[in-house]
Amino acid sequence: DARSSIRFERLVEGIQDAEKIRVLRKKYTGENTPESLKKLAQLEEAIAGFGTLEPSSDWQKRLSDAKRLLNTL
Repeated sequence: DARSSIRFERLVEGIQDAEKIRVLRKKYTGENTPESLKKLAQLEEAIAGFGTLEPSSDWQKRLSDAKRLLNTL
C-alpha cells in the first residue's frame, strides 16, 4: 500500500521544476541563439522574485505564472 501526502507531492514537484530550470538554463546558454537567449531571459525573469525569504503578497499568482511558463518552454 503506497502512501503519499500532499506535502511530499509538492516537494517532488518542486524538485522536478528546479531540475527542469537547470536543464533549460544549460540548453539555452549552450545554443546561444537570439531565440534561446530570449527564452532564457523569460525564464530568469519569471523566477527572479523567488530568491527571497519574505514572500510578496502576489506570490501565488507569480508561482502559477512561472509554472505555466516552465511548462511551455
